[in-house]
Amino acid sequence: MPDELILVGASHTTAPIEVRERLRLPVDGIAAGAGLRERFVLSTCCRTELYAVARDAGEAEPLLSGELGDAHRTCGRAVAQHLLRVASGLESIALGEVEILGQLRRAGAAAHAAGTLGTTLGRLVNHALATGRRVRRETELAVGRSSIASVAVDLVRRDLGPGARGLVIGRGDMGAKAARALRAAGLVVTVVSGRVAGPEDLLDALSETDVVVSCTGAPHQLVPAGALAGRERELLVIDLAVPRDFDPGARAVEGVRLYDLDDLEGEVDATADRRAAAIPAAEAIVAQEADRFMRWMAGLGVVPTIKDLRGQSELAVLEALRRSDLAAGAEEDLLRATSKAIVSRVLHAPTLRLREAAERGETEGLARCVRELFQLDAPRAAA
Repeated sequence: MPDELILVGASHTTAPIEVRERLRLPVDGIAAGAGLRERFVLSTCCRTELYAVARDAGEAEPLLSGELGDAHRTCGRAVAQHLLRVASGLESIALGEVEILGQLRRAGAAAHAAGTLGTTLGRLVNHALATGRRVRRETELAVGRSSIASVAVDLVRRDLGPGARGLVIGRGDMGAKAARALRAAGLVVTVVSGRVAGPEDLLDALSETDVVVSCTGAPHQLVPAGALAGRERELLVIDLAVPRDFDPGARAVEGVRLYDLDDLEGEVDATADRRAAAIPAAEAIVAQEADRFMRWMAGLGVVPTIKDLRGQSELAVLEALRRSDLAAGAEEDLLRATSKAIVSRVLHAPTLRLREAAERGETEGLARCVRELFQLDAPRAAA
């Protein structure tokens, strides 16, 4: 049975933030087992998704259900197409944003370092990155693009004037982008790390602030709603973290305006109109590249047959060379190299036909026929 692609997770398009913030997973959060051969986790502020390769999707389902509860599931070609859409910016809150390429690259590198990224998912990650770059190069999906951070700053510009005091909590990529954008908008900005600053330090900093953009990776809320009560100045809070850094109950606190990622999705709709005309062209590229990847993956199904056919043929040619007067006195390494060269030439066309059959979905029947004709599964003596 060929390997199957599986995707389990949630994003801003399939689940509200209350669900997404409960699905945070480390790279190695899903243990090997239940037929999982490869896996990697793409975890961003907008999504938590587990990509896996399994011998049997049905066998892997109980493990995935236990780890990720009621998250969205899909398998097969839809998995490849989805990741290519994600890398292209078609699934982002800010249509066409480029930050996802760096996030995907880091997720793949982390999974590779953890030993969970194999041939199939490694190829899929690289193919998705290449597709994302192609979409941005060949379409106008990213023209005038905006990131989540820049959308947040547009909101600040609308509600606050230059000279307001801003606070950014979080020193990651998004925090740096938010700080630069706020400064460009004329705000005086202070940046603190949510991991370093204690509760009292945060509250002191908030007391001197007009707007705060929070984007830490903290596993728990940093600011309770009650801590914001009784302020003398109004506070605009833009919480870009998942899980959220600010208690959602702060919406009820007088003088506090709180926006989270789901709120920002509505703010993005207006800017997305400028790039909407490029969506059909981007989707056509994604569909084409998804087909290419699935053809490559289908070709994996004939690899064992090709390998066995070549191995058996090389042994037969090698034995014939050993018995030949023409090869008398030749070194063993030369005989083996000659055997490989002869077999490679003879089997070139059959190998191509097998791979082409795999791309048409005819792998199983033709491969079985080849194995029977050449008795590839029959016991044979060692060379």
